[in-house]
Amino acid sequence: MVVKVFIGEDRDTVKRFNEGAKLSFPLLPDPDGRVAARYRVSRHPHTVIIDRRGLIVARVEGERDWASPLAREWTVKLLQGPS
Repeated sequence: MVVKVFIGEDRDTVKRFNEGAKLSFPLLPDPDGRVAARYRVSRHPHTVIIDRRGLIVARVEGERDWASPLAREWTVKLLQGPS
């Protein structure tokens, strides 16, 4: 599952953003930065990949083309766990 966290933004701001963006995954307002602090996010963009057990398996800082074949393959391997 993909969740986009809006650090420092309230629910209304996130709602207005999605009216234009029409994203197909959940959007989470984080007005006080609690989610960012919990996952130790200090800069944007920052991706945290969490497996089905709730464990952080990777962190990526900076922009990435997550739709690329290489990124998709890497993400699937991470989520499958050790072979």
